[in-house]
Amino acid sequence: GINAEYMGGSGDIDFTEFVLALAVYHGKSTTQNSEDKARFLFSIYDVDGDQYISKDDLRKILYDCLTSNDCAISQSDCEKLVESTFAKYPSAASAGRIDFTTYKAIVGSRPT
Repeated sequence: GINAEYMGGSGDIDFTEFVLALAVYHGKSTTQNSEDKARFLFSIYDVDGDQYISKDDLRKILYDCLTSNDCAISQSDCEKLVESTFAKYPSAASAGRIDFTTYKAIVGSRPT
């Protein structure tokens, strides 16, 4: 999930890093600006750390989040969610992945 830059390079999240992540996410960190917050959230979706959110990345995040919260979802329903999400954004659909610039444009266009 979260890339090593946000985990002290260890690959694991300790309690302090977890609290910092919550602070960044909820806008409570005084050291993080909106660009840092966007990069942090992007890194959560960029499962393999290749600087893109691929369909595989999104599929893994959706499936893991839903099943870890006791929400049953079939692989085919998960695939439908991924495909419909990418279909909403033509540049992502044609590229098969979302880069950081596109991600910022997508989340920046959503109401908070």
